[in-house]
Order: sequence, then C-alpha cells, then structure tokens
Amino acid sequence: MELRKKIAHGLIWSAVRTLGSQGLSCLVFFLLARLLEPGDFGLVAYANIFVSLVQALIETGMTQALTQRHSIDPLHLDSAFWFNFIVGLFMTIAGIVAAPWIGPASARTAFQGHRHPDHLGQSRRRFPGCFMCP
Repeated sequence: MELRKKIAHGLIWSAVRTLGSQGLSCLVFFLLARLLEPGDFGLVAYANIFVSLVQALIETGMTQALTQRHSIDPLHLDSAFWFNFIVGLFMTIAGIVAAPWIGPASARTAFQGHRHPDHLGQSRRRFPGCFMCP
C-alpha cells in the first residue's frame, strides 16, 4: 500500500510540474504576442526553436539517473555537472558558429547584429505605461 501512495504522490507532483511549466510558457507566449510586433514575435519564435533544440539535446537523462540511485557519491555529481557543462558549452559554440548562416537564411537583419535605430523609442511610444519601458 505504501508503494501505491508513493507512486500516486509522484504522479501528482509530476503533473503539477508539467502543467505549471506549460501554463507559464503559454502565459509568456500570449504576453509576447501582445507586446511585440508580428516580425519581432516571429524572431522570438525562431530563437525559441533553437533554444528548444538545445534543451532537447542537453536532456540526456543524467538527472533521472542520479535521482534513481540509492546512494550518490560526490564523483557522480561532479561527473553529471561537468558533462552537462561541456554539452552546454559545445551547443553554445555551435550556435555562435552557425549564426552567420542562420541569419541570412531568415532574411531578418536582427540576426546579423543590426537594429532599427529608433527601436527603443518606438517601444516607449507604443507602451508608455509598460513597466519594462521606462
């Protein structure tokens, strides 16, 4: 009976975590869709694709493996940390190296490091009461 309670408790917390994460992502999505212009929102969506891909590649199951162990040595924690650090560093470098090819392919100048000179001024005029735009 104790095992059933643990399983039910774990499933409930897993569902809360998943629903909370998805709910927060949905809230941010709607907030950005409301605040940004369509072209800028597309740019954020384009960047989000890259971030999601990197997160999927970094999720290697190391956390789940550590969670399921009965005893964890400091060596296990160090190995997991450095492995995730190196994978993250590699993905960052890969993104930086790929940026010159991704930018022109999107036909957006924001990827190439150029911004409209009055971008912040337009944001301030569009959202004068917005807490993010002083």
